[in-house]
Amino acid sequence: MVKRLFVFAACLAIGVFMITIGSSVSYACKCAELTPVGKEFEKSAAVFTGKVIGIKEEKDIGKDARTEKVLFEVSATWKGLTESQVILEYYQDSCSIDFRKGQEYLVYARENPDFKNKSVLTTGVCDRTVEVEKAGEDLTFLGQGTSPVNQVDLQKEMEWSVPVHTLMMWLPVMGVAGIVGWFIWKGAKS
Repeated sequence: MVKRLFVFAACLAIGVFMITIGSSVSYACKCAELTPVGKEFEKSAAVFTGKVIGIKEEKDIGKDARTEKVLFEVSATWKGLTESQVILEYYQDSCSIDFRKGQEYLVYARENPDFKNKSVLTTGVCDRTVEVEKAGEDLTFLGQGTSPVNQVDLQKEMEWSVPVHTLMMWLPVMGVAGIVGWFIWKGAKS
């Protein structure tokens, strides 16, 4: 009985280890030169200043990557936004900006092609996104922004959730563990 239980526990531990620990691929971020303000403005879907009020990281097991959502309280907008809050979402890589909660940024956002099933904005180190206190040239070019007109609260979208593909991955593991456990229990009764 003890030997079967030990084998079951070892198999379960190895299975969990194999699922949760995987190799990840990383790529160096390669930017040409910084795009001029006017061109960056033209190619951006949204341009705004905002304070980071929430950051949420999730491991996307299906893609072996970490996603990050950054919630901004928008203070001024020049293009593409009328809402008081916006979420940027992206897969973390070497081109990602390390946003800090409480810090205000000038953001040049574009649609993220990695999220094909939904409209998601993103930005990166190759864009002109920068902390507001370092954005003097950009703010001079952009001039006075406008205040957002639509008040929204996107805090609920930042709450933790379990992705469906994560559940689908764990269901077979738990099923196999349950079957093995049942056989061990059945064998112990005999």
